[in-house]
Amino acid sequence: MNRVHRGPSVLFVALLFLGAPGFLGAEEHLEPVHQAVREGRFERAARLTLALAEQGDPEAQFRAGVFFRVGQGVPSDLEAAFAWFMKAAEAGHERAQYQVGRMLQDGLGVVADPTAALVWYEAAAVHGHPDAKRRLAAARTGRLEAPPRLAARNVDATTSLWRGSAIGDLAIVLHALREGGALEHAGRAGMTPLVVAAANGHTDVVAALLAAGAATRATDEHGDTALYASAWLGSEPIVHALLEADSDPNAHNAGGTTALHAAAQRGEPAVVAQLLAAGADPNTRDDAGRTPLGLALRMGHPEAAAALRAAGGRTTARHSPEPTALWREQRDASVGDWPPLSVAAWRGAAPAAERLIADGADVSARDADGYTALARAAWRGHADVATLLVGAGADPQAAGPNARSPILLGAAHGSGATVRVLLAAGADPETADSEGRTALSWAAAADLSALQALLAAGASPTRPDTAGLPPLAHAIRRGPAGSVAALLGGGAPASCGSAGPCLCLAIRSGRPATAAALLESGADPDAACSGDEPLVAAAARTGSARVVVALLAAGASPDARTPSGDTAVILAAAHGQYDTVRALIEAGAGLDLQGKRGATALARAAHAGDPRSVALLLEAGADASLRDANGLAPAELARRAGHAELADRLESGASGLRFFGLF
Repeated sequence: MNRVHRGPSVLFVALLFLGAPGFLGAEEHLEPVHQAVREGRFERAARLTLALAEQGDPEAQFRAGVFFRVGQGVPSDLEAAFAWFMKAAEAGHERAQYQVGRMLQDGLGVVADPTAALVWYEAAAVHGHPDAKRRLAAARTGRLEAPPRLAARNVDATTSLWRGSAIGDLAIVLHALREGGALEHAGRAGMTPLVVAAANGHTDVVAALLAAGAATRATDEHGDTALYASAWLGSEPIVHALLEADSDPNAHNAGGTTALHAAAQRGEPAVVAQLLAAGADPNTRDDAGRTPLGLALRMGHPEAAAALRAAGGRTTARHSPEPTALWREQRDASVGDWPPLSVAAWRGAAPAAERLIADGADVSARDADGYTALARAAWRGHADVATLLVGAGADPQAAGPNARSPILLGAAHGSGATVRVLLAAGADPETADSEGRTALSWAAAADLSALQALLAAGASPTRPDTAGLPPLAHAIRRGPAGSVAALLGGGAPASCGSAGPCLCLAIRSGRPATAAALLESGADPDAACSGDEPLVAAAARTGSARVVVALLAAGASPDARTPSGDTAVILAAAHGQYDTVRALIEAGAGLDLQGKRGATALARAAHAGDPRSVALLLEAGADASLRDANGLAPAELARRAGHAELADRLESGASGLRFFGLF
């Protein structure tokens, strides 16, 4: 089946990366990413970006969000996109704040929350983001304004209509429709404006296009209609609107799949019900002979399967009958070449697995992907089925693709109970996959109980993977609460291998509690991160006031400089980290020290348009007359960045907090 959330990937990279102010002229450490994007090597660009993002770099986190948002260089994943945008937004990144607002408004990768969206638009607008300001104005006046940025470009109405539909900008769409944009223009991948809007979940844009007369039965180059796209996405409002507009619920794409197939495979019972009520055939088959019910069962979606059964849906029976009805039921549910026992293991159907074993099922058989039934049970965390299988002689060491054995799969997917079953059956806790990751390495990032069981079984807490990362590094990056303490208590040294100092990794990964715990366990507060960035500077840049305070209490210098000359308070001010600025002021940080290009903390806060930090710095005695290397004072920087009111206040010489109306 074709995954339809293709979206405007290359277009989005152009709009949000190369077309974004400052992208190609940003920090030097991102130059390899810039070069990869210019060369069209998006997989390399995404890989480099994610490595920096995981270290806590806000700009890299924003760009990681873009890659996942558009599916360029990585699989499209709206939830991952939202998570990365949120990390960058919380660090004060204005374009990330705007994207968080957009995704909250449209319900992409997160439950729609228009009120929260306005909060993030407000945050981006404070930093001068023009689109955020426009959306706030539209919300306050109850109307949408014409999109000035398109008017300023030499873009025809048809192109504007497609692009606006792709990015979900209703203002652009309405403006382009008024200018005569062609509704049936086929853009990238043959998608019309309606198809691309539906594929990306833009409900308001779909409604506008339908009202303008868009053809509901138009398809892209894969034969996907807007209804198919919205069914795959699971968008009930868009499916409803399209069905009301006479979309064909039984239209087949190039692979023979229908919208009902898409909703069944994705596990969208409400959409399944909508399509069935509109007359979708529950027993239609795709070119591989699969029915919607077969797909729902294969992917483990019981609610969607129940709705299809209630409508008379049947599974696919492509093989000759076997001696028992149970055997037929389990194999039918596989909808493919999985052995029935593997299907039962994947679904956690212990009674079925027990009877299949009694009927003589081969516990060593592998499915079409190369996994045994035991591997499937471990993957899904079905410890009861795993117990049955090892009791019947299943090999706990049988490795599948990428050399991943059942214990590695159980650890990676957070099933401590399954890991304990496999250890008791003789699984080797030191088994590693093709990336050199052991079960302990996987458990460190996934499940505390599995981690504890492996440590108790003698798994090495020091063994690194092929990337040079020990289990502790994986625990720090994304492990559950208690995983770091368990590893340290289990004999792991406070070393993170190729990731550099563990304390730096915790700070850049946005794990303040872990960083504080590492400090309490004796981590060196004066260690430097990669690029010789002092820890206190890294913490200030990422907005972790708690970690900054802990570092200062442990003896770190508040005025330690990065290689470019910036101090912690300069970085905190530049990124709108008010609480961190306050903590550094209280620790005696030098307020008038000049960093990169001669900018002070006050100059950076003024340029960022952060009135609270400006007020705080002025109250603490920061000199508003100091000029940067270009001869510009803070007031002039604020004015050039579009913060006229803040510039006026700085020029007036008023420094009291009450003047700013903040406290």
